[in-house]
Amino acid sequence: MENDLIMSLRSAIEELTTEIRTMRGAGSAGASNAGHSDDFIAAGESDDENLPILTQLAIDHGGIASNDSAVDLVADLNEDVEKAQQELDQLVLALVETDSKLEAARNALTSTEQALEELEEQKAKLTTEVKAFELTMEQFQILQQERSAVEEHLQAMKSEEVNLEAKSRLLASREDELGIGLEQVKDAGELLRKLWPEWLCGEDLRHWRELIEKDVFSANSPPSFSLLFAAIHNYNASLRDPDNRILLDALRDLGRRLYHWLKDLGKSEESTADVAEAWAASINAECEERCAIQVAVPGNPANNKWMSFTPRSGSAPDVASVRSWCVSDNQGRPIHRAEVTV
Repeated sequence: MENDLIMSLRSAIEELTTEIRTMRGAGSAGASNAGHSDDFIAAGESDDENLPILTQLAIDHGGIASNDSAVDLVADLNEDVEKAQQELDQLVLALVETDSKLEAARNALTSTEQALEELEEQKAKLTTEVKAFELTMEQFQILQQERSAVEEHLQAMKSEEVNLEAKSRLLASREDELGIGLEQVKDAGELLRKLWPEWLCGEDLRHWRELIEKDVFSANSPPSFSLLFAAIHNYNASLRDPDNRILLDALRDLGRRLYHWLKDLGKSEESTADVAEAWAASINAECEERCAIQVAVPGNPANNKWMSFTPRSGSAPDVASVRSWCVSDNQGRPIHRAEVTV
């Protein structure tokens, strides 16, 4: 915009200069038409264009004005020239002022450009710092998440520690209970060993002794087992009684309970007979001076001398099933005959 103003001022100056020259040319022509000499015209065309035209036209070879109208015209022209010169001076001053403003504007523009460059540098620096800050914030958030995860894991570990401590206390309590239980089992085992007769502790009857011991602590053992266990204990106690009849009665009861228990276990007549013969052999070895046991075997002929059964007509029947064995005294006399069916 300032450049446009300068151009306008310069154009105006050029127009005024052209107009002044035109006016000067017109003044020279008026003087020639009024009859001035060639020397007067030459004075009007002097190289010193800065001299007032009135002076140039008013003086002739004799120094006297030759034409009043020409003088007036020249005076008017000089007045116009002076005004134009004043306007020109004002324009020049305005031009100088405008140039000063333009220079100041250029300096301000240069300063603004420098400030802009500094701002761009600051912007780039701040952008770098912002990116670094954003990266730091991302890392901070990651660290926060990791910290939360570690805290959760720590809390879980503390809970697990509490659970482990509770389990440890429970295990310690159970260990104490187990220790007490083991002592009780040992005591019970020792008691059982005292309850078992010597013939039941041999290797021949080991399987049956272990089965009996197992049923001692089982809640699902059949009622016949309890009666068998009591009969064994009764037999073991009767060995210490001098009355031989008590021992014989105990053996009869033991035989009945043994057969009943084996049938509850699902044993066949033949298997039951084999077990009874094994038990009878061990008892006879221990009590041979006081008594003897004889086992009836299914399929063999029935004998009413040492067996008790309901006879049938016809030939001698065979033993079909057995409910107890025969118990004889030390003289070989059957005191309790075997109970069988034919």
